[in-house]
Amino acid sequence: MREGRYTRPVDLSGYRAGYFAPHIFFSRIVGDPGCGASALSCITGIDPRFYARVNIKDSGHPKKGFSDTFMRKMLALEGYQAIELTKRGINHDRWIEYQIEKQHVILTSQLLARSIVSWVVIHNGLVHHNFQTVSLDGLDFLNKPTITTYCIWHPKWKVESSFTIDDAAIMLEEKVKAYKARRVEAQRLKKEEAARLKKEEEERVQRLGTSLSGNRPTSSIWTHVSFGYTDSAQYQLSA
Repeated sequence: MREGRYTRPVDLSGYRAGYFAPHIFFSRIVGDPGCGASALSCITGIDPRFYARVNIKDSGHPKKGFSDTFMRKMLALEGYQAIELTKRGINHDRWIEYQIEKQHVILTSQLLARSIVSWVVIHNGLVHHNFQTVSLDGLDFLNKPTITTYCIWHPKWKVESSFTIDDAAIMLEEKVKAYKARRVEAQRLKKEEAARLKKEEEERVQRLGTSLSGNRPTSSIWTHVSFGYTDSAQYQLSA
């Protein structure tokens, strides 16, 4: 965590995640995309191989680590806010005025060894690292000191403190409307697809008829292939 400056602290109470579902990808499928890509995917749900490839393209090096700038940029593309937390920003002139709580989604880089930094996601007492989840250990921050730390927020994580019967009725009505709209759209697309297939079939038959008409033989025998008989009026047996 950086030192920061003694400026007006950020009120973190508005960044509590009432809902957060970490996205866990199966390592046997996605391989080892790197801790930065894994942390981003844990938050956004996007395939970690996407972040790994983009990072290689941006850095020009296949083994380049995931910088703070890259992490913040990728989160911003998906509508996430990343509020950096600093030592002086948290411990301001008022004693623990704005605390970091279990409801906050924390993205932090930790020093594992010399020149080896890893990204992890922390929420509700759990640490998510490379799609593995363990309980948060207070000694972890001593054995693996934090380098930079961010509080991550997205509007979809907001959950209202009160939820009445009227709220449920309004939500149900909205869901029913959305369901009906999806059905109408599906029926429209189905009709369009049927019309397209019908038009393609008519054009295919028309092209086939034109091809047969253009290739009609000029000899005395004409076989009507489509009807399965021979025009005997034009048939003449050569001696």
